[in-house]
Amino acid sequence: MDALSDLLSTIVTRNAHYAGLQAGGEWAVDFPAPSGLKFVAVVTGECLLQVVGEVPVLLSAGDCFLLAERKPFRLASDMLAPTVDAASLFAQNPDGVARLCGSDVFLIGGEFDFCEEIERAVGELEPATVVRDGTSEAPVIRWALDQLSRELAFPSLGTVLMRQHLGQILLLQVLRVTVSRDGDRPPGWLGALRDEKCRKAIEAIHDRPHAAWSVESLAAAAGVSRSTFAFQFKKNVGMAPLEYVIEHRMRLARRHLRQSERPISWIAEKLGYVSDSAFSSAFKRSASCSPTDYRKRARNDPGSEVTMNVMR
Repeated sequence: MDALSDLLSTIVTRNAHYAGLQAGGEWAVDFPAPSGLKFVAVVTGECLLQVVGEVPVLLSAGDCFLLAERKPFRLASDMLAPTVDAASLFAQNPDGVARLCGSDVFLIGGEFDFCEEIERAVGELEPATVVRDGTSEAPVIRWALDQLSRELAFPSLGTVLMRQHLGQILLLQVLRVTVSRDGDRPPGWLGALRDEKCRKAIEAIHDRPHAAWSVESLAAAAGVSRSTFAFQFKKNVGMAPLEYVIEHRMRLARRHLRQSERPISWIAEKLGYVSDSAFSSAFKRSASCSPTDYRKRARNDPGSEVTMNVMR
């Protein structure tokens, strides 16, 4: 599995919410700051979107907007139009599609509550990313939007799971655009995927987290000299190669502890530790608690459930 797929697979275990908004005439809806990663996509028509403190952006059919910062925002035909509170509007439309004044525009919104594994990656995203219709990713986005629109309008068997997967397709396509865009980017995981040498090393680590990695062996996987690799990896990722190996192992350890009942010894061996005590010591340095205590706390997590009414 490639590194981006491996990271995004964790989203499946968290809450994802979806809903539609149909509006016409002069209208404006105020939305609170999202608790997770938010996207808004225009299926038909056009509207303005303004994040607090930012300049309004015009969105047309096929465009998507990904909001990584937790800030309130407004969707509107005119920013000076009288506003409606999103929570009250969606409370009046429990079927998952809120209707306001007409049918000039139809939008779909989604919100992902992400796991701790991708907290850092999401923090590396631009505060707001617009993906325009007409990009190379647009056909997949358009297809997913059309399918998600049908699922919202005509719920059927398996509709909750279908919405979840379609929402992930939309999110993945937007992230692909973000990773591939040119421009300066601070050191971080997503930006490192743009560098072929770093990406090869990261994918080798993700494929074989149990391996006894060294800087030399990772440089060989990347196809460059040790000194060049160590410098480029630290520059692009923001940490040394072996620091990343440990971080990824701990990310997997937390996932195993939350999602399985596997013995601690099995997890330790799976991640390449020669003993339970070596694994426990590494985990305590990362999580400030023992693997057993972490698992006990994780059991109090309410778990995952994909629900409706996203855009409120």
